[in-house]
Amino acid sequence: SLEEALELTRRNALPRRAVAITFDDGYRDNYTEAVPILNRYGLKATFFVVGSAVKEGNIWNQRLTQAILAFDCEKVDLSDIGLGVVKLATEEDRVQANLHLNDQLKDLEPDLQKEKIDYILDKAKVDKSNRAMLNEAEVAAMVDQGMEFGCHTMNHPMLKVISLEQAEQDIQACTRYLSEVSGQKLSFFAYPYGKLGQHFTKEHAALVEKLGFKAAFTSDWGTLSDKSDLYLINRFTPWDKTPFRFLVRLALNFNRSD
Repeated sequence: SLEEALELTRRNALPRRAVAITFDDGYRDNYTEAVPILNRYGLKATFFVVGSAVKEGNIWNQRLTQAILAFDCEKVDLSDIGLGVVKLATEEDRVQANLHLNDQLKDLEPDLQKEKIDYILDKAKVDKSNRAMLNEAEVAAMVDQGMEFGCHTMNHPMLKVISLEQAEQDIQACTRYLSEVSGQKLSFFAYPYGKLGQHFTKEHAALVEKLGFKAAFTSDWGTLSDKSDLYLINRFTPWDKTPFRFLVRLALNFNRSD
Protein backbone atom coordinates (compact mmCIF):
# COMPACT_ATOMS: atom_id res chain seq x y z
CA SER A 1 0.00 0.00 0.00
CA LEU A 2 1.07 3.63 -0.38
CA GLU A 3 0.93 4.07 3.39
CA GLU A 4 3.31 1.15 3.90
CA ALA A 5 5.61 2.27 1.07
CA LEU A 6 5.98 5.75 2.55
CA GLU A 7 6.55 4.44 6.07
CA LEU A 8 9.26 2.04 4.86
CA THR A 9 10.83 4.85 2.83
CA ARG A 10 10.94 7.09 5.91
CA ARG A 11 12.84 4.31 7.71
CA ASN A 12 15.05 3.68 4.67
CA ALA A 13 13.70 0.12 4.65
CA LEU A 14 11.76 0.00 1.38
CA PRO A 15 12.69 -3.21 -0.50
CA ARG A 16 14.60 -2.44 -3.69
CA ARG A 17 11.99 -3.76 -6.15
CA ALA A 18 8.84 -2.90 -4.19
CA VAL A 19 5.82 -1.78 -6.23
CA ALA A 20 2.68 0.15 -5.27
CA ILE A 21 -0.16 0.00 -7.81
CA THR A 22 -2.23 3.08 -8.63
CA PHE A 23 -5.01 3.91 -11.10
CA ASP A 24 -6.18 7.38 -12.16
CA ASP A 25 -9.55 8.93 -13.06
CA GLY A 26 -12.03 6.23 -11.96
CA TYR A 27 -13.03 4.29 -15.06
CA ARG A 28 -15.56 1.53 -14.46
CA ASP A 29 -13.17 -1.12 -15.77
CA ASN A 30 -11.11 -0.52 -12.61
CA TYR A 31 -13.95 -2.35 -10.84
CA THR A 32 -14.99 -4.87 -13.50
CA GLU A 33 -11.51 -5.84 -14.77
CA ALA A 34 -8.71 -4.65 -12.44
CA VAL A 35 -10.14 -5.47 -9.02
CA PRO A 36 -10.80 -9.17 -9.81
CA ILE A 37 -7.19 -9.51 -11.04
CA LEU A 38 -5.83 -7.74 -7.96
CA ASN A 39 -7.91 -10.03 -5.74
CA ARG A 40 -6.70 -13.12 -7.60
CA TYR A 41 -3.10 -12.29 -6.67
CA GLY A 42 -3.79 -10.88 -3.21
CA LEU A 43 -2.81 -7.34 -4.20
CA LYS A 44 -4.15 -3.95 -3.16
CA ALA A 45 -4.19 -0.69 -5.11
CA THR A 46 -4.98 2.99 -4.70
CA PHE A 47 -7.51 4.56 -7.06
CA PHE A 48 -7.20 8.31 -7.66
CA VAL A 49 -10.72 9.21 -8.68
CA VAL A 50 -12.29 12.31 -10.23
CA GLY A 51 -15.25 13.20 -8.04
CA SER A 52 -17.53 14.44 -10.83
CA ALA A 53 -16.85 11.25 -12.82
CA VAL A 54 -18.42 9.16 -10.05
CA LYS A 55 -21.19 11.67 -9.46
CA GLU A 56 -22.14 12.25 -13.11
CA GLY A 57 -20.95 9.12 -14.89
CA ASN A 58 -18.29 10.50 -17.21
CA ILE A 59 -15.16 12.61 -17.46
CA TRP A 60 -14.76 15.18 -20.23
CA ASN A 61 -12.29 13.21 -22.36
CA GLN A 62 -14.49 10.10 -22.14
CA ARG A 63 -17.42 12.17 -23.36
CA LEU A 64 -15.25 13.35 -26.25
CA THR A 65 -14.41 9.75 -27.16
CA GLN A 66 -18.11 8.83 -27.07
CA ALA A 67 -18.86 11.71 -29.44
CA ILE A 68 -16.15 10.71 -31.92
CA LEU A 69 -17.48 7.15 -31.96
CA ALA A 70 -21.07 8.38 -32.35
CA PHE A 71 -20.55 10.61 -35.41
CA ASP A 72 -22.09 8.94 -38.46
CA CYS A 73 -20.13 10.88 -41.07
CA GLU A 74 -16.69 11.03 -42.71
CA LYS A 75 -15.88 14.50 -41.36
CA VAL A 76 -17.34 17.02 -38.96
CA ASP A 77 -17.06 20.80 -39.05
CA LEU A 78 -16.17 22.22 -35.63
CA SER A 79 -15.12 25.61 -36.97
CA ASP A 80 -17.79 27.34 -34.90
CA ILE A 81 -15.82 26.51 -31.76
CA GLY A 82 -12.40 27.03 -33.31
CA LEU A 83 -11.51 23.37 -33.89
CA GLY A 84 -11.74 23.30 -37.69
CA VAL A 85 -12.86 20.36 -39.84
CA VAL A 86 -12.09 16.94 -38.34
CA LYS A 87 -11.70 13.82 -40.51
CA LEU A 88 -13.60 10.71 -39.35
CA ALA A 89 -13.57 8.51 -42.48
CA THR A 90 -11.55 5.62 -41.02
CA GLU A 91 -10.86 4.10 -37.62
CA GLU A 92 -7.38 5.63 -37.70
CA ASP A 93 -8.90 9.04 -38.53
CA ARG A 94 -11.05 8.76 -35.42
CA VAL A 95 -8.09 7.75 -33.24
CA GLN A 96 -6.14 10.76 -34.51
CA ALA A 97 -9.19 13.03 -34.09
CA ASN A 98 -9.49 11.92 -30.48
CA LEU A 99 -5.80 12.65 -29.80
CA HIS A 100 -5.92 15.99 -31.61
CA LEU A 101 -9.07 17.24 -29.88
CA ASN A 102 -7.80 16.08 -26.49
CA ASP A 103 -4.67 18.17 -27.00
CA GLN A 104 -6.74 21.18 -28.06
CA LEU A 105 -9.19 20.99 -25.17
CA LYS A 106 -7.25 19.82 -22.13
CA ASP A 107 -5.48 23.10 -21.38
CA LEU A 108 -8.61 25.25 -21.65
CA GLU A 109 -10.22 27.00 -18.68
CA PRO A 110 -12.90 24.57 -17.34
CA ASP A 111 -16.01 26.58 -18.31
CA LEU A 112 -14.77 27.09 -21.88
CA GLN A 113 -13.76 23.43 -22.09
CA LYS A 114 -17.25 22.34 -20.98
CA GLU A 115 -18.87 24.68 -23.50
CA LYS A 116 -16.91 23.15 -26.38
CA ILE A 117 -17.41 19.57 -25.20
CA ASP A 118 -21.18 20.15 -24.90
CA TYR A 119 -21.21 21.56 -28.44
CA ILE A 120 -19.46 18.42 -29.78
CA LEU A 121 -21.77 16.10 -27.81
CA ASP A 122 -24.88 17.85 -29.12
CA LYS A 123 -23.56 17.72 -32.68
CA ALA A 124 -22.88 13.98 -32.32
CA LYS A 125 -26.26 13.37 -30.64
CA VAL A 126 -24.59 11.45 -27.83
CA ASP A 127 -26.64 9.79 -25.10
CA LYS A 128 -25.14 11.59 -22.10
CA SER A 129 -26.52 8.99 -19.69
CA ASN A 130 -24.11 6.33 -21.00
CA ARG A 131 -21.81 5.80 -17.99
CA ALA A 132 -18.14 4.92 -18.41
CA MET A 133 -16.96 5.68 -14.87
CA LEU A 134 -17.37 4.10 -11.45
CA ASN A 135 -20.60 4.72 -9.58
CA GLU A 136 -20.98 5.18 -5.83
CA ALA A 137 -22.01 1.56 -5.19
CA GLU A 138 -18.93 0.28 -7.03
CA VAL A 139 -16.67 2.57 -5.01
CA ALA A 140 -18.19 1.16 -1.81
CA ALA A 141 -17.75 -2.41 -3.09
CA MET A 142 -14.08 -1.75 -3.85
CA VAL A 143 -13.56 -0.41 -0.32
CA ASP A 144 -15.13 -3.61 1.04
CA GLN A 145 -12.50 -5.54 -0.95
CA GLY A 146 -9.64 -3.61 0.65
CA MET A 147 -8.98 -1.01 -2.04
CA GLU A 148 -7.99 2.56 -1.20
CA PHE A 149 -9.16 5.82 -2.76
CA GLY A 150 -7.26 9.05 -3.31
CA CYS A 151 -8.16 12.52 -4.59
CA HIS A 152 -7.75 13.44 -8.26
CA THR A 153 -9.77 16.70 -8.09
CA MET A 154 -13.50 17.11 -8.55
CA ASN A 155 -13.47 18.15 -12.22
CA HIS A 156 -10.01 17.15 -13.53
CA PRO A 157 -8.87 20.66 -14.53
CA MET A 158 -5.34 21.37 -15.62
CA LEU A 159 -4.30 23.12 -12.41
CA LYS A 160 -1.94 25.47 -14.20
CA VAL A 161 -4.80 27.17 -16.13
CA ILE A 162 -6.99 27.94 -13.10
CA SER A 163 -6.32 30.14 -10.07
CA LEU A 164 -4.82 28.71 -6.91
CA GLU A 165 -8.10 29.51 -5.14
CA GLN A 166 -10.09 27.56 -7.75
CA ALA A 167 -7.65 24.65 -7.43
CA GLU A 168 -8.11 24.59 -3.67
CA GLN A 169 -11.90 24.61 -3.98
CA ASP A 170 -11.84 21.83 -6.57
CA ILE A 171 -9.53 19.62 -4.50
CA GLN A 172 -11.55 20.17 -1.33
CA ALA A 173 -14.83 19.41 -3.11
CA CYS A 174 -13.44 16.08 -4.33
CA THR A 175 -12.05 15.22 -0.92
CA ARG A 176 -15.37 15.87 0.82
CA TYR A 177 -17.40 13.97 -1.74
CA LEU A 178 -15.18 10.89 -2.06
CA SER A 179 -14.64 10.68 1.70
CA GLU A 180 -18.40 10.50 2.11
CA VAL A 181 -18.85 7.94 -0.67
CA SER A 182 -15.93 5.70 0.31
CA GLY A 183 -16.03 6.12 4.08
CA GLN A 184 -12.25 6.62 3.94
CA LYS A 185 -10.03 9.54 4.87
CA LEU A 186 -8.32 10.52 1.61
CA SER A 187 -4.61 10.71 2.44
CA PHE A 188 -3.11 10.90 -1.05
CA PHE A 189 -3.47 13.13 -4.10
CA ALA A 190 -2.62 12.73 -7.80
CA TYR A 191 -2.21 15.79 -10.04
CA PRO A 192 -4.48 15.83 -13.12
CA TYR A 193 -2.37 15.12 -16.24
CA GLY A 194 0.54 15.20 -13.82
CA LYS A 195 3.60 16.74 -15.52
CA LEU A 196 5.41 19.19 -13.25
CA GLY A 197 5.87 22.54 -14.99
CA GLN A 198 3.59 21.60 -17.87
CA HIS A 199 0.36 20.84 -16.02
CA PHE A 200 0.97 22.05 -12.46
CA THR A 201 3.62 23.92 -10.46
CA LYS A 202 5.34 23.68 -7.10
CA GLU A 203 2.73 26.14 -5.81
CA HIS A 204 0.18 23.37 -6.23
CA ALA A 205 2.44 20.94 -4.40
CA ALA A 206 2.58 23.40 -1.49
CA LEU A 207 -1.21 23.73 -1.61
CA VAL A 208 -1.70 19.96 -1.46
CA GLU A 209 0.62 19.78 1.55
CA LYS A 210 -1.30 22.63 3.23
CA LEU A 211 -4.57 20.76 2.68
CA GLY A 212 -3.28 17.88 4.79
CA PHE A 213 -2.47 15.15 2.27
CA LYS A 214 0.36 12.83 3.26
CA ALA A 215 1.82 12.69 -0.26
CA ALA A 216 1.06 13.60 -3.88
CA PHE A 217 1.85 11.87 -7.14
CA THR A 218 2.85 13.11 -10.58
CA SER A 219 2.81 11.26 -13.90
CA ASP A 220 6.50 12.00 -14.52
CA TRP A 221 8.49 8.78 -14.69
CA GLY A 222 10.71 7.77 -11.81
CA THR A 223 11.03 5.76 -8.62
CA LEU A 224 10.61 6.54 -4.93
CA SER A 225 13.58 6.96 -2.61
CA ASP A 226 14.28 8.47 0.81
CA LYS A 227 15.35 11.64 -1.05
CA SER A 228 12.04 12.04 -2.90
CA ASP A 229 9.85 15.09 -2.32
CA LEU A 230 6.68 13.48 -0.91
CA TYR A 231 4.51 15.99 -2.79
CA LEU A 232 6.23 15.36 -6.12
CA ILE A 233 6.46 11.56 -6.19
CA ASN A 234 7.05 10.21 -9.69
CA ARG A 235 5.32 7.13 -11.07
CA PHE A 236 5.73 4.65 -13.89
CA THR A 237 2.83 4.67 -16.36
CA PRO A 238 3.04 1.66 -18.70
CA TRP A 239 0.72 1.14 -21.63
CA ASP A 240 2.20 -1.89 -23.41
CA LYS A 241 -0.03 -4.85 -24.30
CA THR A 242 2.64 -7.58 -24.30
CA PRO A 243 4.51 -8.82 -21.21
CA PHE A 244 7.93 -8.51 -22.89
CA ARG A 245 7.55 -4.83 -23.85
CA PHE A 246 5.97 -4.08 -20.48
CA LEU A 247 8.93 -5.61 -18.64
CA VAL A 248 11.52 -3.87 -20.81
CA ARG A 249 9.91 -0.51 -20.11
CA LEU A 250 9.61 -1.37 -16.41
CA ALA A 251 13.33 -2.24 -16.32
CA LEU A 252 14.24 1.07 -17.99
CA ASN A 253 12.17 2.99 -15.44
CA PHE A 254 13.77 1.03 -12.58
CA ASN A 255 17.02 2.91 -13.17
CA ARG A 256 15.36 6.34 -12.88
CA SER A 257 15.05 8.22 -9.61
CA ASP A 258 13.21 11.38 -8.62
